Amino acid sequence: MNLALEAMIRNELDKMLATHIIFPVKYSEWVGNLVPVRKKNGDMRLCVDFQALNKSSVKDNFPFPNMELILQ
Repeated sequence: MNLALEAMIRNELDKMLATHIIFPVKYSEWVGNLVPVRKKNGDMRLCVDFQALNKSSVKDNFPFPNMELILQ
């Protein structure tokens, strides 16, 4: 982690923990990594990288039907 951004990221994490948006987990197979993104006004936004989650999720063998088939 960039040391210059560490204080801003820690502040955002503390706010998210206090409002129960996120919570700590000991063991998980599908952790979504946090990616810090700078806003236009200079603040920090924490986004989630869902690539690991998408790889570990079970694929659906029955996709959504085509809208034209539903309407017929």
